[in-house]
Amino acid sequence: MCDTLSENQLYRCLADEKSLQIFRYISMGIPFTISSVKLTRKQYYCRLNAIAAVSLVFKFNGRYIPTSFNGFIDYLTESLCKEYRRYAAIEVLPSSLPTEEYSNIISTLLTDNGAKKVLLKG
Repeated sequence: MCDTLSENQLYRCLADEKSLQIFRYISMGIPFTISSVKLTRKQYYCRLNAIAAVSLVFKFNGRYIPTSFNGFIDYLTESLCKEYRRYAAIEVLPSSLPTEEYSNIISTLLTDNGAKKVLLKG
């Protein structure tokens, strides 16, 4: 990952249910209040700062706007949710399969070319 962002920061931010809820509201443009996410002001702003620190949103004219990185995260999570059963099936493939056979199975199961590249990189 990049120099200023640790994987732990990003995972911690996305793993927190309330942070993820705030992130989703901002990314979808849904208006919300601190009380609607059931957090104290301090909890809300701590989470909002964490979301901004991992570059999922930025503040512009007093409003939080999703970044292009946000779109990438949305794409990944949507792909993972949509293809979850296929990824799970790939996980249980025997490690003794020949490389060519494994590649054919991956190509048949997955529709996402990016995911295919990641899994076939070896």
